[in-house]
Amino acid sequence: MKRSMYAVLSRHMERPRKFIQLLTGPRQTGKTTIVLDYARAHEDTTNYFSVDDFPIRSIQVIDDSWETVRVRLRMSGKGQTIIFDELQKINGWSEAVKRNWDRDTREGYDIKVIITGSSRLMLQRKMGESLLGRYQTIFVPHWSYPEMHAAFGFSFEKYVFFGGYPGAVDLIDDEREWRRYINSSIIEPILSQDILLLTPVDKPALLRQVADLSSLYSGQILSFNKMQGQLQEAGNLSTIANYLGLLDEACFSAGLNNYSHGRLSERTSIPKLQVYTNSLLSARMNRTFQSIRTDSVIWGRFFESCIGSALISYAKSNEMKLLYWRDCGKEVDFVVDTGDRTVGIEVKSGHSDRTSGLAAFRKAYPDAVSFVISESGAEGIKAEEFLENIDEYLNV
Repeated sequence: MKRSMYAVLSRHMERPRKFIQLLTGPRQTGKTTIVLDYARAHEDTTNYFSVDDFPIRSIQVIDDSWETVRVRLRMSGKGQTIIFDELQKINGWSEAVKRNWDRDTREGYDIKVIITGSSRLMLQRKMGESLLGRYQTIFVPHWSYPEMHAAFGFSFEKYVFFGGYPGAVDLIDDEREWRRYINSSIIEPILSQDILLLTPVDKPALLRQVADLSSLYSGQILSFNKMQGQLQEAGNLSTIANYLGLLDEACFSAGLNNYSHGRLSERTSIPKLQVYTNSLLSARMNRTFQSIRTDSVIWGRFFESCIGSALISYAKSNEMKLLYWRDCGKEVDFVVDTGDRTVGIEVKSGHSDRTSGLAAFRKAYPDAVSFVISESGAEGIKAEEFLENIDEYLNV
């Protein structure tokens, strides 16, 4: 099964050489599979290099690999493509890429470039300065419910609990092993490699605690003061807010702001915590799928978090903003700001009645589109239908 990002990459690569293509996104979501599929489809002109295969990870191997591709271009007379997989593992990679890309531009080498890496790859300050104006980004999010259903026959209930990591599907019959895999092979590398290895963090223990808190409380509004009270490691409010920002950059979890036309009030709002996939919530909560499914209150939290994870991935993929709305005790679960329109979304889990929040939102923002999502569809749009047609619903 080819993800939609493959078609996007192919479309970009059909154009004349102008931009480096950057495939970024969370771990274990198929970035390598996408570029390998592309390489197989264009094997006569594509040169694939995995950083994991380099015995020495230095910028010299970037220069040497690039020169090899130049030789192949001169010998074949055909334009070439070079793929560097997981390039962020080499210190100083962006300067080496800039140097070689600019040389090809000056000397007329028709070499196109594809780079894959973690979601924080393009967020490093040096990379932004080095490659400014030279790249396009293709975001590869966690797998959606339609993708997991089509590829693995996932039911909606299983998706709500197990989330969107295809590599973990074979383990779901042994939930303890599945949980161990998510914690050790996904969550730990996100924290230790995508964040701590790339960013100076004064209090690594506090970062880990904020990560735990943001996953366990996904779908809930939690003030920084309350977060501080839940943490064992001392840290001021600005540090906690900064660590939430790092987790957001790594596509782990985010602190959503309260929607307002005044951007200042958004920045100073109490955050609503939201994971990027419910795998990160389930793995941190030591309860089985069956026990969660039969607990209506906790299942309602999982259900809302699942909708939120789909929305946050869609928003990041399409350069939109995901927020929530609360005013005078009235609340709307999610607000999508597309730039051209505002969409208010109430998630109806079945154990509470909060439609009054949507009515107040409609009164405050009469030009906004708004609707209810429920699991059964009896009280609004059925969740499965929404997730299968999210693009249509958010671009009405």
